[in-house]
Amino acid sequence: MFPLALVEQIQFCYRNPSAVEATDDFLTLPHLDEPNILHSLRVRYNQGHVYSYTGPILIAVNPWRQVEIYNINVLEAYKAGKNKAPHIFGVASKAYSSLVGNRKSQCILISGESGAGKTESTKYVLQVLTAVGENRTGTSAAIEQQIMLTNPVLEAFGNAKTLRN
Repeated sequence: MFPLALVEQIQFCYRNPSAVEATDDFLTLPHLDEPNILHSLRVRYNQGHVYSYTGPILIAVNPWRQVEIYNINVLEAYKAGKNKAPHIFGVASKAYSSLVGNRKSQCILISGESGAGKTESTKYVLQVLTAVGENRTGTSAAIEQQIMLTNPVLEAFGNAKTLRN
């Protein structure tokens, strides 16, 4: 039928049941492999969800359009802990809570290709951190503005000479 060498190269991937393929945390998927993760990302994107979790890791898919998930009402919901859906606001809010509650240093790593939205994600993280710190100091807007003014300098350090730029 098929040569043995060809049969040994064939890889089978089991597909996740359709009832769980749109889950917001991929660790709950029965089959956690690249094809199933990509399929679940596609399903969630088509449903309007640009964020998904894989345990503590947040996966973001650039929507390539304006989405209304970054307004002050959404920020306040994550700040108050009322919303647990995957979102950059949730990651930043959790980091701040752990910093204050556990007195442990926190790190948020934002990674991706050129044009993937790393700078925008960083702005949203800074927006949350200054908003949750507002209760303590009352100078949230001034702090956020000062941090955002340093952003071009920080980006200049991060812009390496690559094939794309």
